[in-house]
Amino acid sequence: MRRVIVCGGRKFDDMRILAEAFKVSGFKPEIIVQGECPTGADLLARRYAWANGIELESFPPRWKLFGKAAGPKRNAEMAEACIPGEDGCIALPGGKGTESMVREAKKRGLRLWIADDALIVKMMKEKGWTAYV
Repeated sequence: MRRVIVCGGRKFDDMRILAEAFKVSGFKPEIIVQGECPTGADLLARRYAWANGIELESFPPRWKLFGKAAGPKRNAEMAEACIPGEDGCIALPGGKGTESMVREAKKRGLRLWIADDALIVKMMKEKGWTAYV
C-alpha cells in the first residue's frame, strides 16, 4: 500500500484512535495523504506521519480560487492521487467534509476503514480508555 488518506473533523483530536485505526485496518502506507487543515484529523495525520517516519502528501483546499467547492474538489484530487483497490482511506469522525471524502474514496475504489462513533466506543471499552473527545 503506497498511500492512505486520513480524513475527519476539524475538532477530532484523539491520536489513540488514529493509531489504533492504522493497527486495526492493517494499512501500512509509505505516504499519508491529508488536507492540510491546521487542526483536527489533518493535524493528527501529520503528527502520526512525523512520529512514524512516513512521508506526507498535502492537498490544501484552494478557497480563494474555488470558494465553497474547494473542499469537495480537494477531496476528489486526494482520491485521484491514489491507486484503486490498492491504496486506502481512514475516515475519523467528522462532518460533511468527511462524508465528501468517504464518497470520493468509494467512487475511486479505495480500501476504506471508517471509525464511526459506535466502533470508537467499542474500541475504547476493549482498551480500557476513559475519555474520547
